Amino acid sequence: MGECKFIAEVKTANVGGAGTDDDVHLSLIKRVKVVNNGKEEWKDEIRLADWNLDTDHDDFETGALNKFYAEGDYIGEIDRIRLEIVPNGNQVVHASAWKVEYVKVIQTYAGESRSFIFPINTWMGIQGRDPSQGDLKTIVFADKDGVVCYRKKVLTDDLNLIDGESNCGN
Repeated sequence: MGECKFIAEVKTANVGGAGTDDDVHLSLIKRVKVVNNGKEEWKDEIRLADWNLDTDHDDFETGALNKFYAEGDYIGEIDRIRLEIVPNGNQVVHASAWKVEYVKVIQTYAGESRSFIFPINTWMGIQGRDPSQGDLKTIVFADKDGVVCYRKKVLTDDLNLIDGESNCGN
């Protein structure tokens, strides 16, 4: 469809302990209507997958607004995002949780820009890595109204990550 420029603006909450040094991945999602056995249903199609928002700078600090840049195919309406916090290699056991206020995606194609804002307003992280926070979501899916569903991952005593609670269905 053509080359498109994307800017992701990620706002970390301005509350104590809201920042993180973990990596963050973002995927942009378009919802499409499909027919399955004669029945119409909606399906998520990931259009820009696992955009690693980590840089060499100190990103995602408390109160910070960070900007990240990418190029890819034109998407049109960005209906949802998938945001995931990923332990970086040197802090598997202990790391602070991250409180995200929102993600704003600006898509520029053929000289025109459109903005899409996705309110998050939740704590993200790996269960068991930050004793100060109990209810951490590892992956959130959000639309223009906020978080649609989440998935949790849990750090076991033998330092493995396993899937935890989810309200996303399959």
